[in-house]
Amino acid sequence: MDKLNKQLEQSADEFVKHYSDASDEDISKIVAGMVALIQGNESAYENMKNQKWFERIWYGLTQKNKATIKEMRANREQLERYTVRILVKLCDMNNAHEKCIFDIYRALAVVRRDLDVFVDEVSRIAHKFDEKINSINEYVYLINEIRNGKFDAQTPLISLIDILSLVDARTAKDSKRITQLKETMEEKGFDFSKKISMGAYAEEVLKLDEDKVGRILLFCQSFSHRSRILSYTCMLMEGYFYRWDSEKRIIRENGEAIDTALSCSKLTKDTTCVLGEMFSDLKEAMHEQFNYANVIEAVNEPLPPVGYYRTKTNEPLCVIATGITGSGKSTLINSVFGWNVAATGCGRAITQNTNRYSDEQNDVVIYETPGFQLQSDINNKIMEDINSVINSNMSCVIWYCVNALSGRYEDEVTDKLAALNRPMLIVITHSIEDDDQLENAIKDSNKKRGLGNIPVISVLAADYNSKDLTISAYGLEELIDETMNIMS
Repeated sequence: MDKLNKQLEQSADEFVKHYSDASDEDISKIVAGMVALIQGNESAYENMKNQKWFERIWYGLTQKNKATIKEMRANREQLERYTVRILVKLCDMNNAHEKCIFDIYRALAVVRRDLDVFVDEVSRIAHKFDEKINSINEYVYLINEIRNGKFDAQTPLISLIDILSLVDARTAKDSKRITQLKETMEEKGFDFSKKISMGAYAEEVLKLDEDKVGRILLFCQSFSHRSRILSYTCMLMEGYFYRWDSEKRIIRENGEAIDTALSCSKLTKDTTCVLGEMFSDLKEAMHEQFNYANVIEAVNEPLPPVGYYRTKTNEPLCVIATGITGSGKSTLINSVFGWNVAATGCGRAITQNTNRYSDEQNDVVIYETPGFQLQSDINNKIMEDINSVINSNMSCVIWYCVNALSGRYEDEVTDKLAALNRPMLIVITHSIEDDDQLENAIKDSNKKRGLGNIPVISVLAADYNSKDLTISAYGLEELIDETMNIMS
């Protein structure tokens, strides 16, 4: 596997080197073609498979020059992953292609939306782009281009998309500037009440200048999952501009690309789009897209432990978090999932029943029991609940939580849990002080009772802040690693 990865990495480097001197327009068109492959419809496979850049991708992946649709379908996952690998490398050479920075940024947005591969690399590149896209200000230039008649009011819909695909991040977030763009277009004869039929619009699209294709296609791909008209635009462009010139003439004459795009988008030639409605939709969607910077920041934060677990294995995980009242179970669970799923308190009995918490995929599950209380009947009920969970989830791991601040560790509870004969960890929560005293005391006590093989982990699940002291959270990844270790 390492040899194969090394070979693919080398092939990806060779691909990028080959296209390092390509024009910005060509890079944008190649990147748009890659996004079409990643989105994975078979019409895109048909359109892209004879492109020279795709033949290079396919050769790097399979050592074959040509691909059939059947082969592409059979190798879909590998093709997507390898294409993203190349896309990331293309992004890394963006300094040589400043003009297509927005196009690459939009490609990243689609990759992050549609796939969950190379997350760290994609996020790293996107984070690097964040400052740059927010420093670019094309607004004055774009206003002047509109005023100078560079966009044809007789082809209003594709001209609108062309203009908005040039909008910079600052302008996208500024409703006054976007409104002024519209007003300037109206001054130049654009009628925002006009209805454009899809048949007429197809002719607008097919007459686009080749050097605009990559940029406009990437813009439409960014929002095609929300608009049938933009999805239709993508299919038209993919089905026409990625063909040989001789093929393009045939397609224009027989209307093949138009008919296919209409059918896939569930539109007809008579379906109409009101220019003002498309403007309003895109105005809102573009603002959301460039808020992607906020998503990037979140992505670049350390993965929550549940995400860290998934980088290690695809196996499901079932944990029973238990302990004495006030032992920090709820805080620990919230930190494992990365958001507040469980109520927390300060030494009070917050958890009244055994609760089940899971991630969105429902394959990482944590059961939180009420807190054990000294000489209380509730302890029997807790043990019944734990047995019930174990009976329905034979691979459960037990986390016995002990609060370092109180130091309350009950041998009796440990003995009861150990008797269940399930993998078990003792988790010392709220470990603010760099002191192994409690951890060593627990290990010594367990060893005397023949339970010396139970691992003990110290954790600070959430950052600790006081007037004189700040301590960052730690130990959660170690907790996940040790959990996986005792499961194996």
